[in-house]
Amino acid sequence: MLYLILKDILLQKKRILYVPIMYNLFGIFFLQEFSSPLLIAGIFIPIIMLQTTVIYEDMNKSEIIINCLPVKKEKIIMARYLTVFLYQVISILAYVVISFLIKISNLSFPVETVTVSEIIICVALLGILASIYLTVYYKFGYIKSRLYYFIFVFAALVLPALILDIFHKTPGAGFSGSVQGLFSGTHNFVLVMLTCLIVAVSFYISVYLYKKREF
Repeated sequence: MLYLILKDILLQKKRILYVPIMYNLFGIFFLQEFSSPLLIAGIFIPIIMLQTTVIYEDMNKSEIIINCLPVKKEKIIMARYLTVFLYQVISILAYVVISFLIKISNLSFPVETVTVSEIIICVALLGILASIYLTVYYKFGYIKSRLYYFIFVFAALVLPALILDIFHKTPGAGFSGSVQGLFSGTHNFVLVMLTCLIVAVSFYISVYLYKKREF
């Protein structure tokens, strides 16, 4: 399975670092009024990177090659689900590094400190979006699922703004101020368990649909 994850990483080529850095910079410098840069880093960027992987895989026909090898489809799909969250880790780390550099440079752009509750929310939302998209992808394949992809990109971009509205964001409070005290202790545990359930159900459905597909 490690080699399958490495395959997805290598398919990204230079974009594995370029995309998180550029989109995080764009989010911090230009989207502060619209949404939280941290939510963009934790949700929008991983979805973009997931689609890039799918595109390059289709271009290189690597999916067909892998399905000709003695590799269980469960492992192929599990690797893709894990890779999505690996993209999230890379993106959030890029955000943390960029935020640190902005702080020590004394630039006039506000940056948020990453907290455990915020990471849990990002993981949960990405898990839900990725689960829905991957189920559609393994049902229809890349070509037919392209129309659905734009819906997920739109959701990944707009969702952060909607979440801040739900949390009654106050001017200057940022994402940290909006969720402080809202998700802690039992709430975090319930959110994690719910996300795990959704991802698990999506995984088994994807395996079932993928086994029925013809290549």
